[in-house]
Amino acid sequence: MAGSPVAIPLLLFHSVSPSRNLFGTYRGAAVPRGRISCRIHFTDRTVKAIKPPPAPLQIDYYDESLPGFGLRASYNGRKAWIVLCRCGGVKRRLTLGRVDLIPLVEARELARQALKDAAVGIDPAAKKKADRGALTFKRLVERYVAEYAKPNKRSWKKDQRLLTVNLVPELGRKKAHDITRADLRTELSKIKGRPAPIESNRTFEVVRKLFNWAIEEEILTANPVESSRSRRMSRAGNVPSCLTRSRLSGML
Repeated sequence: MAGSPVAIPLLLFHSVSPSRNLFGTYRGAAVPRGRISCRIHFTDRTVKAIKPPPAPLQIDYYDESLPGFGLRASYNGRKAWIVLCRCGGVKRRLTLGRVDLIPLVEARELARQALKDAAVGIDPAAKKKADRGALTFKRLVERYVAEYAKPNKRSWKKDQRLLTVNLVPELGRKKAHDITRADLRTELSKIKGRPAPIESNRTFEVVRKLFNWAIEEEILTANPVESSRSRRMSRAGNVPSCLTRSRLSGML
């Protein structure tokens, strides 16, 4: 009908001020030309709907439910999860990873952990860099065999086989410092289920030695194999030569 007003929905993009950003917490931060910012509610649907801006722009979208957590969309089609935080008085923008590789739920948890780290003085960027350079379990096994087992043990080939056959296939790509007792319990239980209880016992003893060696060499700071019970048994010289399924589960 002529003369009737038509409601047109508008998406407003707010430029981030050099003196105050979207959250009012990053005063004095210089905002590069060609970069704009807005807030939306992140869902799988809204994230998927974000399109690349025209060249040479970048748009930083920030989640309404978790301040600091965002998504950077670039004109070249790349979309990456980011998180803004302040650590030790220094402003940080940390890239968490590509949107097509990390689901929203996982990215939000990564952002939340980075914000928690920053709140207690841990630089999440430095932590990420250190983690990137940390040894994988596979590489730790290789170093253990080359630097300790081979020079010191006649049975080094047995150690190598137990670790590479029983543990490396599932745990090899994981960072050595991220290996947990639950990880090892799962893999050792698989060995027992073949059934091969003696093989499981021997693998347990070798992997415990592997982590103890890594601590002695200052590669790691903790041994996931050692529960408080097993540490007490070890100090008392009362480590059983053959572990039942229940004992193995208890020690792990």
